[in-house]
Amino acid sequence: MRVSRILRCLLGIDLALIERVELRSCGLITHLRVGARQRLRCSRCRRRCAKRDNGQGRRRWRALDMGSTRSFIEPDAPRVRCAEHRMVVADVPWANPGSGFTYEFEQQTAYLAVHASQKVVAELMRIAWRTVGRILSAQWRPRWRVANCSTGCVGSGSTRPATGAGTAT
Repeated sequence: MRVSRILRCLLGIDLALIERVELRSCGLITHLRVGARQRLRCSRCRRRCAKRDNGQGRRRWRALDMGSTRSFIEPDAPRVRCAEHRMVVADVPWANPGSGFTYEFEQQTAYLAVHASQKVVAELMRIAWRTVGRILSAQWRPRWRVANCSTGCVGSGSTRPATGAGTAT
């Protein structure tokens, strides 16, 4: 198995190509680029869009630590012109729009928050305790929106029928 494939598996990034890896004092930095199929999509609606410009250059997302070493993903972050959302940063397949963390990092943080205090989670993940709260609210929001829209129920996971819905007897 190639080293780049191992790194992609460890970082949770299937749809990207690794350009180079650096070990700096701040941690392991993986420079990559988004694969052709995922490139230049609106970060809100995921439609293919025309490239506007290079944005602010490269951006950095925090990934899960590799042992005792912090890990970061650093790709180019171009901006695209979407017909619906105007000019936005292009979508990346490893993180939510506006987040500075990968999906896996956020999911690990949310899982730990269920089983430990916010202070313990902050120490384990090496982030500020306020950031734990922000990650939890970001993890909750998409599920709430999907559950609320698709079932018509008041809350996520609710078994109560929507208002005005008939009940089978």
